[in-house]
Amino acid sequence: MQGNIQHVANQRLAYKNPRGAFTLIEMMAVMIIIAILFVLIIGTIEYAKRKALESRAAAEINRIHFVIQNWHMQNSTYPANLAAIVPLLPEGFTISNNVPCDPWYRPYIYSRNGQAYRLYSTGHNATNAADDIETGN
Repeated sequence: MQGNIQHVANQRLAYKNPRGAFTLIEMMAVMIIIAILFVLIIGTIEYAKRKALESRAAAEINRIHFVIQNWHMQNSTYPANLAAIVPLLPEGFTISNNVPCDPWYRPYIYSRNGQAYRLYSTGHNATNAADDIETGN
């Protein structure tokens, strides 16, 4: 009896698919693993892309801020709008309707109030104020 049980256990361990192909379960497991890896990679790429665009927007805002400060030093006032400083901006800015645009192709938002101003981008989603990228004095 002991030998018979051992023989059955050995047969189960040595079982091979008669066609030499993968089973459906094995194929599904591999597909699930590939899908999980794909989702992780795509998520990481999208996150990195968004962070790169946010960094670009912050750098552009700092350049615009520098140009506005130079304008203020020369004119003792801030420009009425961003269109006034477009000719003073360095190359590389996206300009639409004579206004510099952020990396999401929306105009930077500029407002002035006497001796202060606010300059910002609405960020990647344009609705949530928590992700706005801004500067001002």
